[in-house]
Amino acid sequence: MLDRVNHICLPIQLVLFHLFSACDIMCGMTKELISRNAAAYKGHLRYFTGEPCLHGHICERIVSNNQCLECAKIYAREQYAANPEKFRARSREWSRDNPDKVKIRNKKYKSENAERLRPIAIARTRKWIDEHREQANKQRRDRRARVRNAPGSHTLEQISKLLETQNWKCAGPKCNKSLRKRRHLDHKTALVCGGSNYIDNLQWLCPTCNMRKNRKDAIEFARENGLLL
Repeated sequence: MLDRVNHICLPIQLVLFHLFSACDIMCGMTKELISRNAAAYKGHLRYFTGEPCLHGHICERIVSNNQCLECAKIYAREQYAANPEKFRARSREWSRDNPDKVKIRNKKYKSENAERLRPIAIARTRKWIDEHREQANKQRRDRRARVRNAPGSHTLEQISKLLETQNWKCAGPKCNKSLRKRRHLDHKTALVCGGSNYIDNLQWLCPTCNMRKNRKDAIEFARENGLLL
């Protein structure tokens, strides 16, 4: 068994980041040779002697316990695998107590790994939209309303009740198509024309009627379809 690390007070991700990011095992990089006592005197967290540890690793060592970083990394991973929930709880607690450090760390990580993270983020967003279609659509409507400085808001429960009130039928003139497969939520008076984002300015239409109506007022659209004089 490897020598134990005295204790791990940071979440496992930070342990690996702070202790091991500079560990260059057998990579040919030139390091300053310094003894443990000299490193401790200068206030360093790590030191490098150029000598292998008991397990043959040639890398920096931790001043506080004389353990090489590679051995500490192996031990930390073993501990995390044996009790992941303990480290997750510790990580959540640390993140809650250090929000500013978390923001800086996350920003740096995202910046350094932008190309790798971008397709992952896109796939995750698309998956969430597929699983929460109505909520995603509501967020888009709310954003459009904010951009237009339109008053009012509505909830998912309200638009769901509106759909039931319409008996799952299109509110377009002379349409009455079923909305169980495809439907659009329309602003009777378009936001761009001064309409609100309140529930009383909303109606469910089939895609065809919504495309035909476009920015037209509901009364104007009804007149075009011969329902009003």
